[in-house]
Amino acid sequence: MRGILISLLLLNVAYFGWQLSQHDKKEESALISPFPGKQLVLLSEEPQPIIKKKTRTPTKRKAKKTTPRTPKTSVKKQPSSARLPSVEKTALKRKSQTNSSIKCYAIGPFTTSSNLSTVATTLENNSIPSQQRAGTKRQQVGHWVYIPPEKSLQAARKILRDLKQKKINKASELMIIAQGERKNAVSVGVRQDEALATTRQQEVAALGYKTQVTPIFRTQPQYWLDIELPKTATIDDKLWRQINRNHPDIELKSEACDG
Repeated sequence: MRGILISLLLLNVAYFGWQLSQHDKKEESALISPFPGKQLVLLSEEPQPIIKKKTRTPTKRKAKKTTPRTPKTSVKKQPSSARLPSVEKTALKRKSQTNSSIKCYAIGPFTTSSNLSTVATTLENNSIPSQQRAGTKRQQVGHWVYIPPEKSLQAARKILRDLKQKKINKASELMIIAQGERKNAVSVGVRQDEALATTRQQEVAALGYKTQVTPIFRTQPQYWLDIELPKTATIDDKLWRQINRNHPDIELKSEACDG
């Protein structure tokens, strides 16, 4: 019985050895690639090639050819008078000759357009053409006498009553200014002449009140007649005396001709 066990044990050991040898052969056959060609090699296992660095040789730069610049020549502009065409020069010459061959006058000032038209018709009937011209003039027309503004309307009324009670001359001229810069001032009259305004001041001062005088201006229309005559021609003295007799406020003035 012992012999049988020993023989079985030996058989098992022999079988185990045989199995171990067969397993090693399978591993070697598994390392061989089944595909034809070169055997695959890992990149890390492949020997690295030696790379030679190329050195660049310095290249000579070609110098740029510079062409010399030619200096710019400045052209002087001729004055406008030098370029004036001969036609324009001739026209200017004729114009100056024309201005020197005429005389210019102005008749006026007229305060109304109707008087202006009357004289223009008289001149036209005597073969003297004229041109009408209108304008304005700021002219002083009087002097205003007044008592300076009071603080209230009641105070201004008190002065007005007092002047009337004292029998001031021309009491109808008294009035109170209701608005504007001189509100609550007492107006005592307007005089065209400065001397008369001074007299009015003295009358009010005798009653115990100080006054002030302010000039009054008014913009008035003015009309003129402009006349151009040949240098050898004149306005007849008889004709001018006739015009001036009907319009004594106008005058005949010699003026420079436009052009």
